[in-house]
Amino acid sequence: MKISVMTASFREGFEGGVRRAAQMGADGIQMYASESGLDFTRTPIQPCADGILKFVTDAGLEISAVCVDIGGFACDAAEVPERIKRTKNMLLFTKMMGVKNVTSHIGKIPDCKHDPIYVQLKAALTEIGDFCVEHGLCYNIETGPEKAIVLKEFLEDVASPGLGVNLDPANFVMCSDQDPVEAVHMLGKYIHHTHAKDGICLWREVHKEWPNVPEGRKWIEVPLGSGEVDFPAWIKALREEGYDGFLAIEREAGDDPYRDIKIAFDFLKMLI
Repeated sequence: MKISVMTASFREGFEGGVRRAAQMGADGIQMYASESGLDFTRTPIQPCADGILKFVTDAGLEISAVCVDIGGFACDAAEVPERIKRTKNMLLFTKMMGVKNVTSHIGKIPDCKHDPIYVQLKAALTEIGDFCVEHGLCYNIETGPEKAIVLKEFLEDVASPGLGVNLDPANFVMCSDQDPVEAVHMLGKYIHHTHAKDGICLWREVHKEWPNVPEGRKWIEVPLGSGEVDFPAWIKALREEGYDGFLAIEREAGDDPYRDIKIAFDFLKMLI
């Protein structure tokens, strides 16, 4: 397995994030398509993609995936066509850089297949999956708001080889109170990318204690290795399912992101 870092997690701009990841000794980075500065209401341009790829490769890094999150497709139906158009342009930008995997939240998948939002999500992801197949890409749905079984059944229902999973263990812990190891074994064949992040589920009656938690919080993201994700067991499960890709460190909270990312990096290096 390899370790990448989301450039945005450093909070030093894209170029600063790339330099920090290289300085740390990471194998790669994950970027947001929006960090390119392109307007994805229009078709992307090759020179921009070339410039970004050169900057990353000159730093000795790979691009593990591109995040194309634009708010998902569980939205007003009138907004869906524009969101699909922008997503396709982000996918083309990803292809221009020679990167296969993109990641994104799509919105919470309803349990019922007859729910209008479920029907809307299925139609949107079918179109995006077909586009990915045409261009040799994989659109990886980030885990989180629903249980793994719901996501698995949705992927089976859409049945597109252009779709996969970006498995975030902390999202399972924090948002759906699901064991990430169980989730890996359930979603195994669909996992093409992961986020390495940790957290605590505060809405469960029994949970790990954490100091100075703001009142009313349902979960909290914490430095990797200090929350409720069992990373040794999680990585073992990934190996058992044949996953040998990137663990992309994501840190969305905290006052000292570089310190927390370095802790995560050193911790993961010991495990892989």
